[in-house]
Amino acid sequence: TAAGTVGSITGKINNGVYPDSDTAGIVCGTGSTLQLTSSGTYSCWLYFPTMPTTHGSSWDYVLMGNADYNNPTNGCILWYKTEGGVNNMLFGFYAASTHISYSLTTANQLSATTWYHIVVTWSGGLINSYLNGSLISGYPRTIPVTATTANNNFVIGGNPSPYSGSFGLYGYIDEVG
Repeated sequence: TAAGTVGSITGKINNGVYPDSDTAGIVCGTGSTLQLTSSGTYSCWLYFPTMPTTHGSSWDYVLMGNADYNNPTNGCILWYKTEGGVNNMLFGFYAASTHISYSLTTANQLSATTWYHIVVTWSGGLINSYLNGSLISGYPRTIPVTATTANNNFVIGGNPSPYSGSFGLYGYIDEVG
């Protein structure tokens, strides 16, 4: 279900979406197949027409996830951060009030007007991220057990449940998996 205005664009593979405001995104629901488990994969094609800019000291642009960034609960989230002129892709787990995040790309590794294939996998104590098929980071970490008990909406391009939308994606996203 679209929340806010979500436009359709020509994507990397077929059609993609463009959540065009801080209140836009696609709410996929809370089904069991959308919930975090002890292993899994997030993947998508990502394109920025222009690079996101900082609103204040920093700004986070959510690509997908089921952890509410404004009110941390159990779950996980993949997001893009701009802070102090530095851009970076991050992945994080929330377990109640505990937040563990991992930097997936090096500073300013992504640029405008290029499609990027982003993949994050986790299994047991290992988190790997891939950019266009190449491993870019690996972390030997234990996923908090309580992070796997989320029952939040899985959202693409916006802040997950409860949908507050204050961290919408300003870019195109395609082939989410």
